Amino acid sequence: RSSEGGTRFDTNRNKTVIESNGSNSSKVVPVVYLPKEAGGVTTLRVSKNKILLVSRKIETNRPDLDLPPSAGIQEKADKSLDIEIQGQKRCVTREQAQVIRFLDDDNIRVLAVQAPTGTGKTDVIALYLLKLMETLKGAVLVTAPTNLAVQEITEKVLNRFVPKTAEILFLQSVANEVLLQQTEVLQAHADEKVEEAKTKFVKQYLKRRLLHDGNPYHEGEALRTALEIQQPKLICGTVPMIGMLLQVWEQNFDMDQLKHLVVDEGGLLPDMFFMAMIASSPNIERVLVTGDQYQLPPYTGALPVTIVSLGHECAIEKLIGNLAFRYVSLSKNFKSHPIVVEALSVASYNWQLVPGRTVQEQKQWRVLGFPSSNDSLPILMLQITGWEQLALERSWSKDLHNEAVVRLRRFIVDKILSARIVILCYHSASLSKVSSINRYQGRECDFAIIVTTRVSQENVCQNVDFVLDPRRTTAALSRTREGVCVIGDMELLRQSSVWRRYIERFRVSSSKLNLFYEWIKRYEHQKYEQKSYFS
Repeated sequence: RSSEGGTRFDTNRNKTVIESNGSNSSKVVPVVYLPKEAGGVTTLRVSKNKILLVSRKIETNRPDLDLPPSAGIQEKADKSLDIEIQGQKRCVTREQAQVIRFLDDDNIRVLAVQAPTGTGKTDVIALYLLKLMETLKGAVLVTAPTNLAVQEITEKVLNRFVPKTAEILFLQSVANEVLLQQTEVLQAHADEKVEEAKTKFVKQYLKRRLLHDGNPYHEGEALRTALEIQQPKLICGTVPMIGMLLQVWEQNFDMDQLKHLVVDEGGLLPDMFFMAMIASSPNIERVLVTGDQYQLPPYTGALPVTIVSLGHECAIEKLIGNLAFRYVSLSKNFKSHPIVVEALSVASYNWQLVPGRTVQEQKQWRVLGFPSSNDSLPILMLQITGWEQLALERSWSKDLHNEAVVRLRRFIVDKILSARIVILCYHSASLSKVSSINRYQGRECDFAIIVTTRVSQENVCQNVDFVLDPRRTTAALSRTREGVCVIGDMELLRQSSVWRRYIERFRVSSSKLNLFYEWIKRYEHQKYEQKSYFS
């Protein structure tokens, strides 16, 4: 109903005649008809004298975003593309190019990128930012829930582009300075920034921060001072830091300068935090959100399940599930062994992942010299049962699992001294010097030894949902480049849909613990004999 009066709609095969009581004229506009089986929604929008009809198809599995060609992008014979950024040609996949083309489409304001580990997500964000900075007026906000993700993006940008010091503002927490080792490119940027800090307050602030005691010291004032000293084009920080920056910016600077927002690790970001950033940035024109909806969700602690849906679900999942927004899926894994990629694709990604490397490029597993059929299959699953123990800190442990881990790690180090091996456990009490799966998301290694700890026990009521959680399992299985070793009770793991598909796909890789120990003993005996002979 228009403001002037009632509106009547007469439809025929190819057009709709719209007559308004408040006007003597009729307007004829074309209509797109959808097949009945496809389903769809047609929206009528009336804006002054313009009448817009928008037809939209509704599908459960929407196709990925397919944007029109852009200037400076050339497709090659192998379906990769060359894209020119900052005067240099860079090779990207078709999916990655779609993200860059997002900048050239004024009709799309929000883009979600489903990006599993190893698909070049950080590289795409860096290229997107470099392309954006060519014509950027104002500043772009880059944020993520974790310090590691923010640091990696900043490093990628600085490695590809040498900006003026005043063009990048890198916000870092005290905890990040202590826990994460900075690369030379980030340290050089930080040192150069200190040279500009001439005011008395900034010197006092830096002196307090160098204590690394975790105590804040007028952080808002320090942020305002930094923004006054420089006019950054790129502002990188975690979600809480960007929230503080938005408050300072609103009070002291022009909000119209903040036009772009880039969010990484959208799978760990609660939906309400994402909406709060949008609400605090009324002039944002484009939003890019990347993440993996199949890995760890935001931390909810002891919140009741009924409360989680009220703003605590992951932002990337909410965006992809909303038909109003467009999305791209990155599916080519450039990091892991092709067979590891295939197993992960079957178990967690519904066959959507494809390998970007060949078997010939991944050679470390063959160096280990496992017996057939584990010599060429970079997945080893050791079946271990028995009893588990509940530690004083209310976390589970199993000595037999731990012993197998120690011997397996020792064996790999003997073969490949430089191998980066990570032991991932579900329960913190399993081992003293390992990393839990939750803490290791976003990192990579050559070999991952996954300790599941829990075992099935007859006539015992068990709660093993933590071990069987599909997102936590996906995060564990996707960390490695060369090979995966799983130590646990396979019968228990089969209760998880992800573990079941993973195990059944490569059942031939399973081995009994006693057979593995016999082989290890033979190897250690041969090694001792060789050592004695040559000594």
